[in-house]
Amino acid sequence: MKTTTSKTRCVLGLLTSALLSGLLGSSCECGAPPVDPADLIGDGFAGVTAIDSQTVRVRFTDPVEADSVSGAFHITDFTSVPPLAFDITPRRTAEREVTLSVGSTLIAGLSYTIVVDGVRTTTGRILSGTLNFTAVGGVGDTTTVRVIVQDVETARRHTEGLSLLVTLADNGAFSESLQPRDLADEGDVFATSLTVGVDPGRTVDPSDDGDLAVDRRPFALMLVDGAGQIASNLVTFVAPTTAPVEVRVSVLPPTDIIDEPVVDVLPPPPVDENVGDGLKQVRLVVDDRAARELVLPQLKVSFGADGTFDESFPRTLTLTPMTGDDAGYWETTVSVRVDPARVLDGATAQTFPYFAFLVEDGTPYEALSVSVVAPDEAPQTVRVSLGNPTYTPVTFRVDASRAYLNTSGSERGVRAGEAVFLTGEWQLAVDALGNNCGDAFSGGEQPCLRMREISGKPGVWQRTIWLPPGRPYGWKVVRCDAAEGCGPLNRLVSSAGRAFATVMKNLATDNVDAFADAQVGIVDVVNPTTTQAGGRTIDYTGATVFQGARVGSEPDPSGTPDGARMFKQEVPDLVVVVAAQPIVTRVVHVGTWRDVNLGVTPQQIISGSLSVELTPVDYDDGFIGRFPPSREEP
Repeated sequence: MKTTTSKTRCVLGLLTSALLSGLLGSSCECGAPPVDPADLIGDGFAGVTAIDSQTVRVRFTDPVEADSVSGAFHITDFTSVPPLAFDITPRRTAEREVTLSVGSTLIAGLSYTIVVDGVRTTTGRILSGTLNFTAVGGVGDTTTVRVIVQDVETARRHTEGLSLLVTLADNGAFSESLQPRDLADEGDVFATSLTVGVDPGRTVDPSDDGDLAVDRRPFALMLVDGAGQIASNLVTFVAPTTAPVEVRVSVLPPTDIIDEPVVDVLPPPPVDENVGDGLKQVRLVVDDRAARELVLPQLKVSFGADGTFDESFPRTLTLTPMTGDDAGYWETTVSVRVDPARVLDGATAQTFPYFAFLVEDGTPYEALSVSVVAPDEAPQTVRVSLGNPTYTPVTFRVDASRAYLNTSGSERGVRAGEAVFLTGEWQLAVDALGNNCGDAFSGGEQPCLRMREISGKPGVWQRTIWLPPGRPYGWKVVRCDAAEGCGPLNRLVSSAGRAFATVMKNLATDNVDAFADAQVGIVDVVNPTTTQAGGRTIDYTGATVFQGARVGSEPDPSGTPDGARMFKQEVPDLVVVVAAQPIVTRVVHVGTWRDVNLGVTPQQIISGSLSVELTPVDYDDGFIGRFPPSREEP
């Protein structure tokens, strides 16, 4: 959890005020100057908080003298006739903080008054006044509320970290102010568990919040980042029974997701060992650091072996890979003749600059080129940049090594002759070689969205494409014929939703909606021991995939969870938030594919021109699962 900044205090003050007024739909202007809580409760006083049924904390704007607090505080219940006074013991617990220990138990929800008389600050001020607070009192039964942030990609864009603010005292009682709590990055989600006092009187309906007999205000929480910026909407919840509660919070992108440009240092220029010979030494490099796409790169150049300009492009030069800090670059060093007449915007054969363009595995890519001028012999490094230099390279990664291809698990991963393809919601995109990779969840029909297995990591597939920065993108993967893509398959299948027979799926412990039921766990097929809500751990190492029809018509006959069978569920669209810096996603684990219980393979569908309706066998139709497990990759 980040240290509370002045901006965070602004959020705390404004939102607490809105919450107590019943204005849960109000907005907080995060960019506004921080509000000093002293302006809210009196000159010299920074706040008062009920910690538990017998502890109250008073905060001051200036340090206070420790020997001035004894006898300077009194707590009174003015709702009683006559007013009821309490024995208290004050002690200074920090320079600007005094903690009051109350000799009797305060009643939760009741308003009390602190009378302060004669507290002395280190600046010489004498503080007197009254402060009101609402007691949190004791807590009876409690339950566990698990708070989950699903969109980890967006959450990680908050580079200063995320923390939780919740109207919850340390002992689980309702708090009149938002209190900070830690959030843990658990890989596939950001989450934390809260102990909350059971209170059947509270409701999420704001219309009854003014009830004077019973406090019906709900608990509320929100996300903030380390800079004090709001990172979610205000979310309300209640805990009417001891049953565990799950609260899902949608994280907002950072206010400004355009980050600083990449600090980029080119390899050094070559050394000119023949100064005065009229030739300029040039290191030509092709930048393949983001995609690692090139296999046999060459450069076609517009000059001969003697460095003289030749518009017929007489030479093709083979590139060699660089190593160490420059790994990912391919290079060659050339000599071009010094000619001040040649300029970058030259328009004739006498003024054209020297040119070089990429040839990959025998195919020319004239758009991936670079121009060089030589007004003198000063050595230089020039670069051919892959992709689109105005876009951001994003590397998508999935682990399909253990994905179920059939219900028994005897086939896993990806079949021979198939490959994994990206599909997403981007209309403008190119790959490293400049091919158009625009997509609108077409289901892997763009050949340039084919992913490649990472060398030395069987079953881990990746693909780098360049996307316009400044927004989030949804994405998934599908599995199709390696040469033809998913077009031929998609034309032969239909369904109630997207007709992607092989889209990635989760494997779940129960045959119910994972977003609606906190007990449902998502099984990580890479590590199939699953810890569920409530702390239960079940081993799914030998489990099979349930083959029945849609939930409701054929429920699991044996009951779940039991470690013997799993259920496929839809993977919500994964999200990557693209800014200026290159992005490499976490390795997302594919649990299974949609065709796991179809009975025929994609190749059999294509070769037999079969017409396939997916809906009868896609029993998660209308139900969705949580985000899939994922991991970092060194």
